[in-house]
Amino acid sequence: MKNHFSIHEYLKNNFDYEEEFPIEINRIELKRNSFILKENELENDLYFIVDGIVESGMNKNGENHIIDFFFFNQFFTALIPLITRKPSDTYLLCVTDCVIEKINYESLNNASKNSLIVNKLLRRLSELALMQRLKKEKQMATLSAEEMYLDLIKNRPYILQQISVKKIAQYLGVHPASLSRIRKQIK
Repeated sequence: MKNHFSIHEYLKNNFDYEEEFPIEINRIELKRNSFILKENELENDLYFIVDGIVESGMNKNGENHIIDFFFFNQFFTALIPLITRKPSDTYLLCVTDCVIEKINYESLNNASKNSLIVNKLLRRLSELALMQRLKKEKQMATLSAEEMYLDLIKNRPYILQQISVKKIAQYLGVHPASLSRIRKQIK
């Protein structure tokens, strides 16, 4: 089983981290189905999951579309609204009870002018966000729903244990009945 970290522990495990982290970190506890960010709200923070699962998604034409899931020891945010400073077209929702640490983005940007650790963190997070986005785009363009489901089983098996079939189907972009057929064929 993986260890659950705080931001400070994450930094110590992933960087040559000796300086004091120059930004206030706030810890919040949220219940299942609590919104961290709703559509049309401004995003002001970068988040880190100490425990729990968060869903990123959007509603379009009355249908919910799940963009991604985030798990413990992972940073996340609604990146485009955070950078553009425009209202979000996505939401962030706690799938389970969550313990989250958050950092104000403006404070993070200001600290990046003088702090090597903040610069390293921002660079790593940018790289991870880009790689994650490109991987998902490539999968959506080249893999069938069955292949994407098999990839989930292989690389993120905990999703299947903690997230409903309906939400997994929304994430894969298929109807729940189609996912049920795929699951039966695989077994």
